[in-house]
Amino acid sequence: MVWSGWQGDVLPGGGRMTFSPPVAPGVTDLAREDFIFDHTNNPASATLSYPAADLDLTQVKISVREREADPRTTPVGLAVTFESPTKISIKRPEGFDAGAIYEFIYIAKDPKVMGLGFAATRDVVSFLRNEAADATGNTNPLTGRIDRAIGFGLSQSGRYLHDFLYLGFNADEAGRVVFEGLMPHISGGKKTFTNYRFSQPGRSPYEHADMLYPGADFPFTYPVITDSITGKSDGFLARCLAAGNCPKIIKTDSEIEFYQQRASLVVTDTKGDPITMPDNVRLFLLSNLQHYALARDKSELVKACANPTNPLNAGPPVRALLAAMNDWIAKGTLPPDSRYPSRADATLAPPWPNAVGFPKIPSFAYPSRIAQPTLLKSDGMPPSKGAAYPVFVPKTDADGRDIAGIRLPTLEAPSATHTGWNLRKAGFSEGELCDNNGSMMPFAATREERLRIGDPRPSMEERYPNAGDRAAAVAKATQQLIRDRLLLEEDAGLFIANSN
Repeated sequence: MVWSGWQGDVLPGGGRMTFSPPVAPGVTDLAREDFIFDHTNNPASATLSYPAADLDLTQVKISVREREADPRTTPVGLAVTFESPTKISIKRPEGFDAGAIYEFIYIAKDPKVMGLGFAATRDVVSFLRNEAADATGNTNPLTGRIDRAIGFGLSQSGRYLHDFLYLGFNADEAGRVVFEGLMPHISGGKKTFTNYRFSQPGRSPYEHADMLYPGADFPFTYPVITDSITGKSDGFLARCLAAGNCPKIIKTDSEIEFYQQRASLVVTDTKGDPITMPDNVRLFLLSNLQHYALARDKSELVKACANPTNPLNAGPPVRALLAAMNDWIAKGTLPPDSRYPSRADATLAPPWPNAVGFPKIPSFAYPSRIAQPTLLKSDGMPPSKGAAYPVFVPKTDADGRDIAGIRLPTLEAPSATHTGWNLRKAGFSEGELCDNNGSMMPFAATREERLRIGDPRPSMEERYPNAGDRAAAVAKATQQLIRDRLLLEEDAGLFIANSN
């Protein structure tokens, strides 16, 4: 296993791998920062992505808005000062809570050539696969030992893999294939804000943040299609199709990617009609999972969110799909068929509760907004929004479980409603989507309890009237996933041991 650093603005420390691209000295231009502090410190300090070329406060713009879609305001009491060329202090006005968005526009200098991060991964993998030694004579420790390479990227690095493929970096300078397989995980229909002047690769458009940063625009999917808004034809596979060197792709997304990361545009055109994936692409929804959870996570309340988090872990099915990818490349064994929601079979629906089929759970609100991608107009600073693209979310059953996708055994024999999304609570821009967090709302223990609180979901005693009923259902679901090659035998115990 080889880890390759690519992001040029990661700060050192904590054992983190870093990548240091060259700087273009003396280059200046306008740059923009969005800050959501999620605290009430006043004044609030913020670090800039690039040093300011001019500390003259008449050359900057500062504004605040409570929600991303709100107009910018410059109320009495809002002020900014430079603490240094890379740090500012924002005096916060009254009337805005901890989740408000502060936008700062300034003249920046010395951009980093972030796009070289794509060449960095290409070249290190190509070297390890093909060369005996580097240009200074250092021996390749893996000479002759690599038969195939699979690129795996999670979240931001999954979006990076989209760009890596889209920009043509899956062939080295000699025209040799770099990765036979790519596995973008929890990346939705996005790319990255990397191959731009004054880029900020860590930015990712969400419903409450970063919606005006470039890099996550058309194309959103693999096949070459035509954008109904701009008339442009493109796709993630466009360059590799032209070169005849496309990798095999297994893409996995959690439920939140449909609410926050444009995942429905992976399987629809820009009018919202279904499209078909090419034979080298498989897509999987990890039903009802939040963006990320560690294997031993527990449901808990976190600072800015209204609901307890979703602890379900994506590791087991993704490990099985990694094994399937290896067999696909090495043996020609086809992987499992895609399990991803679609407009063609009505498992994708417009994002409102009646269309989705989501249950009306007491004291548990369904999102009133999701991340709505638009054409980005970058001819001004700040950029502005053009026409909107249609987006959809997974349709659910009466328990709130996604109808499409890979359901973990925990979900086939549920004890709660799990969602990929959560909402911000009072004091933190209440009602907006709470970043990448999901929710977990347990079922009532008894029929009497659920009737008393008005919960439409059957209680635990109604679902599992006899001792061992749930454990048996979990075991059955576990074995089915193993037969479907969506779970490894050695991972079965992860579910069976915790099913009582």
